[in-house]
Amino acid sequence: GPRRALTRRRDGRCLGRGPGPGASVPHARIGRALRCTQPASRALMSKSFHRELYRQLIEAVYRRWNDEKVGDVPRLMDKYKGQEDDIYDKIVRKYVFCHGKKHWLPLIEIMYKRFNPSKLEELGRLLEKYLDSEAALYRALCDKYIHTLTADDVPLQADAWATVSKKNDKKKKAKAAVDDCSHSSSDSASGSDSAGG
Repeated sequence: GPRRALTRRRDGRCLGRGPGPGASVPHARIGRALRCTQPASRALMSKSFHRELYRQLIEAVYRRWNDEKVGDVPRLMDKYKGQEDDIYDKIVRKYVFCHGKKHWLPLIEIMYKRFNPSKLEELGRLLEKYLDSEAALYRALCDKYIHTLTADDVPLQADAWATVSKKNDKKKKAKAAVDDCSHSSSDSASGSDSAGG
């Protein structure tokens, strides 16, 4: 006989074949059958959303640690399609977790602030537990939480160093202003001026 359509559960897995042609179907089952097409499109949107999120995370690492590679990100994303979490993990280990705590700690803090703020109080103990395995802790946090985000959620802060960079820029500008002031006061104290006297 004619093939019956596959019906799917909410998670996208197949439940089997639906009723044959002309069969009587209760309204509740019709509603479920109609919803069966939605999870597949939601899953596709979810994959593209998570790909975009990983792209932003990778770009943030490159902007901070190897700015020349930012232009390579689209090619990298195409090459490792479906493996974005793995390639991000490798990049973060290579460029971030090889440095001191002040460089990688913002990544872990962002994850806990966003997804489990109560763990921030225990962060010291957690870091002791994962001593020399902080990258594995961060990978576990990414695996646990990133895939729970949807396009409707508040975006995850992709650049963990944005606030640090802004603070450092302010410090550099303040130091430059102090240096400018000290140079101009030493110039006037020595009797020279910028007009060339």
